[in-house]
Amino acid sequence: MPPLKTCKHGIIGARKCKICNKIENRKYYENKRVKKGLKIGIGCGKYNVQTCIHGIIPKHKCKICKKEWHDKWIKNHPDNRKQYNINRNEKYIKKHNGKPNVPCIHGLPVYKCEICRKEMRHKYWKDHPEFRKKRYEYHKKYRLKNPKKTKAERHKYYIKYRKREKERRKKYVLEHPEKQKEWNRKWKQEHPERVKELNQIWIQEHLEWVNTRRKNWKLKHPDSVKESNRKSHHKRHRELGFEQLNKYFKNSEAHHIDTECVIYIPNWLHKSFYPHSARTGLNMQLVNSCVFEYLELTNQLEEIK
Repeated sequence: MPPLKTCKHGIIGARKCKICNKIENRKYYENKRVKKGLKIGIGCGKYNVQTCIHGIIPKHKCKICKKEWHDKWIKNHPDNRKQYNINRNEKYIKKHNGKPNVPCIHGLPVYKCEICRKEMRHKYWKDHPEFRKKRYEYHKKYRLKNPKKTKAERHKYYIKYRKREKERRKKYVLEHPEKQKEWNRKWKQEHPERVKELNQIWIQEHLEWVNTRRKNWKLKHPDSVKESNRKSHHKRHRELGFEQLNKYFKNSEAHHIDTECVIYIPNWLHKSFYPHSARTGLNMQLVNSCVFEYLELTNQLEEIK
């Protein structure tokens, strides 16, 4: 094998050099044009090739010039254009089982009109349900194999057709309320922290409405408000628990058996054993014995009733 020559640019093998390769191809193409006897225009190195008004070499590669030439030919040869359209329609009819290539209702060719194409697609799916099942199975396998790609594609599609997607989702929610509720429950169970964040943001945006609703609820439920106030008082100020062993009733007070458990007893009974405290254990044995006796009596009366 003879040794490879180096080009002017210092690359071994002239064919590997991109600059040298471009120059050789250009010379070959320009020589071919000159041999055919084409008209010579503005110069391009040693060899002259015809250029267009827009400065593109050669002229036949300019899209603007091609379009102008095409429009002129149609004006000058209307009969040839009609014959060309007739021949094209005949070929289309043979290919598509006798259906002519007539424009649709919307004034476009059928293969370009999106509405007509969608209708044709839905008709085909109704007539060929097996094809739709195969297509669904194929896409399902692809989604399972490539979850990240499918997520990115869906996001792009949603951004592109946002208005249409919002309307479609609203319709689905109205038509399938039970499925939507189930999906919402699952999502809330899986993302509890995100739910808390969204609730806090919503409350800050609608503070006036929330405050009015809270006031109305407190007026309607005074007993439950008293219980919640007692619990907060014992937890924050006295540092005691509030586990209820019986229900609240009118003219009653909560008595702490120990630092956590609570029993509701009447006001007069609770005040009669003053002073007593669960922390130090002052008079707690005496008070607790009376409280348990009171509980047994109340349970017996309820069983009789």
